[in-house]
Amino acid sequence: TYTITLLNNGTIEATTINVTDELMETLSFISATTTKGTYNENTGIWMIDSLNAGENAILEITVETNTSGIYSNTAEVTTADQTDYDSTPNNNNATEDDQDEIICYIIIDD
Repeated sequence: TYTITLLNNGTIEATTINVTDELMETLSFISATTTKGTYNENTGIWMIDSLNAGENAILEITVETNTSGIYSNTAEVTTADQTDYDSTPNNNNATEDDQDEIICYIIIDD
């Protein structure tokens, strides 16, 4: 299960937020739950209508695989109505605070 937490660190409400979290093709989607918004497993987009200043939202995506290997998961804020002054949404820049990645090493015993 991947857990993605989105925090509005700004001083005003954020609206029309999309977070993209596309799963690797070698993973099978099982389910997704959110505390806010909806996740579309076909597009990999988590849509959140609004997030108050200081509020967070959580997305949990459950996946499975039957193949050992190195798996990565990247989530990035790709759109929002407000300007983000310290990062640029949807630019695939891992050094900014609107994107994060995790790498998992999965070993399956035969």
